[in-house]
Amino acid sequence: MTQRAPVVVVGAGPVGLFVALGLAHAGIPVIVLEQEPALTVDLRAGSYHPPTLEALAPYGIVDVMLEHGIKVPQWQIRDREHPDWVANFDLSVLSDITPYPFRFHLEQHKLTPMIAAALTREPLAEVRFGARFVGLEPSGDGLTILYAQAGSEERIRASWLIGCDGASSGVRKAVGIPYEGFTWPERFFVMSTTDDFARHGYALNAYVADPHEFVAMFKMPGDTPEGLWRLLYPTDPQKPDADYDAPDRIEAWLQRFAPQATPYTLRYHSFYRVHQRVAPEWRVGRVLLAGDAAHSNNPLGAFGLNSGIQDAANLIEK
Repeated sequence: MTQRAPVVVVGAGPVGLFVALGLAHAGIPVIVLEQEPALTVDLRAGSYHPPTLEALAPYGIVDVMLEHGIKVPQWQIRDREHPDWVANFDLSVLSDITPYPFRFHLEQHKLTPMIAAALTREPLAEVRFGARFVGLEPSGDGLTILYAQAGSEERIRASWLIGCDGASSGVRKAVGIPYEGFTWPERFFVMSTTDDFARHGYALNAYVADPHEFVAMFKMPGDTPEGLWRLLYPTDPQKPDADYDAPDRIEAWLQRFAPQATPYTLRYHSFYRVHQRVAPEWRVGRVLLAGDAAHSNNPLGAFGLNSGIQDAANLIEK
């Protein structure tokens, strides 16, 4: 019997690695191409919804996640102008329909090596780093995938190609699928501090409503026992970056939001672009899209990460 040509997945983020893991576990050979020399470390999403944990659990990943992350059984919606107005949402009411009645916080860059480790135990899976997708050619009942690695162009005979290579997806562009939508003019500013907001009454995940400057707050594991609180809020696109990211401006903002006697300890800060885009088609022949390659949205609630994992789970089953 002729061996089946592998499915080629472009992109070794959580979506690409997870779809590769599911396919290999089901007996389908798969090759992942990642243009970076190793798994990337970025400070992106880190909040997981119960259905996402359910999708990851059959592969042993959730057991590892639970050793390193934070369970968030309750979250809040608050009003910034009226601090006493608090809505508490208790996810334990879902305990009869899910084994994971909580949100779960773990940085995305900690999830990817967990999935990668599980993938190394699958004999039908291979990850090739430093491999940049170049293009594809139809080839009978399959495809020929072209990629560049170590200064030379390589070719792979593939049965299917899955583009999990982010919002600027080369796979999507190669098959001529547009990325319809827009980018919002304002950006989000995100910062992390080791100071504990729970002592101010905030849940480990809280959304603070305000008509001018809402705030989203998350307690993340970080790399130290005290963990990190991540705060995110919108910026005025007419103002320079220094109005937000200068150390004295950050300290002044934090003191206005939650005054304390000592200065805050800041760990990092950055700006986020906010996109609202979707590809009108997620399949052209034997080419498929998943994750940010197919859709990009507001990062609040980690819906990009969670919907991407659901894309992968959907493809694995099919």
